Amino acid sequence: MARPIDPHRRGDLLRAARATFAERGFAGARVADIAAGAGVATGTVYRYFDSKEALAAALVDDLFTRLTAELRPILARPADTAPIAATVRAALAFLAQERDLLRLLRLELGLNALALYRPARGPRQFREELAAQLAAMMERGQLRRYDPAVLAALLIGLIEWVAEACLIRGDGDLAEYEGTVLGLLHRALLPDGVAP
Repeated sequence: MARPIDPHRRGDLLRAARATFAERGFAGARVADIAAGAGVATGTVYRYFDSKEALAAALVDDLFTRLTAELRPILARPADTAPIAATVRAALAFLAQERDLLRLLRLELGLNALALYRPARGPRQFREELAAQLAAMMERGQLRRYDPAVLAALLIGLIEWVAEACLIRGDGDLAEYEGTVLGLLHRALLPDGVAP
C-alpha cells in the first residue's frame, strides 16, 4: 500500500527547490541537491514530483495561487471604488518580492520551456478570477465595457512585462513604469466621471 502524500513534505520540497534554483540556477540544480535541502532521500522527491521541471512548474503554480489570494480582496472592493491602481500596485509589489522566482522562470527555464511545463491551474485560475472581477466592475459602471477575458489577459501581460523589464532585466525604474501604466489604464478603463 502506498504511503499518503504529506502536504508539509511537499511544501518543504518546494522551498528547497526554490532555494536550490536560486543558488545554483535551474540548469545547475540537481534533484539530489533539492532532496538534501529538504532533508529527504532523492527518491522521496520523485514521490511528489516527476522531474526537476515539475518542481519548477509547481513553483509557478504556487506563485499564481499566492498572487490570486493577494489581489482577490482588492478586486472585490465595494462598488464605490475602482481598485485599478491598488491592484496594479499590489501585483507589482508582490512580484518585486518574488524576484528570484521571476528570474528562474524567465531566464533559467526560458519562455519556450516555461510554455511546455507551465501548470494550468494557477495561471488559469488567476486569469478567470480577474476576468470575473472585471466583468462585475463593468456591470457596476466602474470600468468601461470590454471583453473581460481579453482585458484580463492584457492586464496580466502588461504587469508581467513591467515586472520582467524592471525586476529581471533592470531596464527601468519600477515606480516610473507604475505611474505610466496607471495613467494609461485610468484613461483606457475608467468611465468619464469615475475618479482613479
